Amino acid sequence: MDSALRFGCKGIKVRVSGRLNGNEIARSEWYLQGRLPLHTLRADIDYGFTEARTTYGVNRREVLGLQRRNFAGKETRSDASA
Repeated sequence: MDSALRFGCKGIKVRVSGRLNGNEIARSEWYLQGRLPLHTLRADIDYGFTEARTTYGVNRREVLGLQRRNFAGKETRSDASA
C-alpha cells in the first residue's frame, strides 16, 4: 500500500475475504490509506479483483485506488445557438 502511495495514488483500499489464517469461519477485513471518495462521480478510481482457490476454500481480494481528481474540465455546449 505504501508503494502505491509513493507512485502517485491519493488513496488505496484493500479488502480480503474468506477463511483468513485457516480459521473455520470466513470473515472479511479491509485496510484504507489516504482518501478514497466513493460517492464522487468525477473521481478516477481503479478497481481490481482476484480470487485464490486454496485447500481451505476461496479467498477474494479487491483493490480500489484513487489516481487523481478530474475537476479541471467542465462540460461546455458546442451548440452556440441554444
